[in-house]
Amino acid sequence: MKNFSFLMKELVNNQLVKKETLDQMLTDDIPMGFPTPGFNYGYSIWKFKTIPVLMPEKYVCWGCVGATGAFMFYHPKTESIIIGTFNDFSFRSKALQFMVGTVVKMLVKCNRQN
Repeated sequence: MKNFSFLMKELVNNQLVKKETLDQMLTDDIPMGFPTPGFNYGYSIWKFKTIPVLMPEKYVCWGCVGATGAFMFYHPKTESIIIGTFNDFSFRSKALQFMVGTVVKMLVKCNRQN
């Protein structure tokens, strides 16, 4: 399977779209609401909303989730690209919970130790 992290690297480094376009993609959004509370969406990017205690700013990342639980997100605080899949339609919300609840928390913890 081809590693698609290069696409996220190109997006973050303004090689796919201009910096101004990416900035607009990240700031011009609306709350997603049911069935995905806690997310904003705009221009094909899902963004976690900061919620004190539940979702501190240090865990906030952005990217997209597919219908089968596939996901690719960028965590700006650690400059990490997180890619995974559960390959099951019923795992869409579980993929998000796993990514933030496990992977991003480990990234933040490791980043603090370095």
